[in-house]
Amino acid sequence: MKEIEKRWLGDYSLLWQVPPGYRGVIYPGRKGTDIAWLDMQLAAIQGRKAQNRKMPAYDGELVGQVKNFQLSEGLDQDGTVGPRTIIYLNNAAGSSAPKLLQKQGET
Repeated sequence: MKEIEKRWLGDYSLLWQVPPGYRGVIYPGRKGTDIAWLDMQLAAIQGRKAQNRKMPAYDGELVGQVKNFQLSEGLDQDGTVGPRTIIYLNNAAGSSAPKLLQKQGET
């Protein structure tokens, strides 16, 4: 750890995968494929079936679920789904996003 502290300047980059149909921060009232993704992530986390609606909307019930999730993860409980909430959702739902791994035998 001391070796890292000597060399690290405190900055880092985080690579994250945007949801399908992502058009920026998701606010209440929004409709589209990114809302279907949001419901699927929450369903996976909550152990329930995702809703099967033609044009899913980010409305009351789903907003409440996001706020509960944000609260449980120590995030701002504002109901908006921005990059930080998306990253936490991906992690909690066991996202299959690519990961940087060390090759076997390397140290």
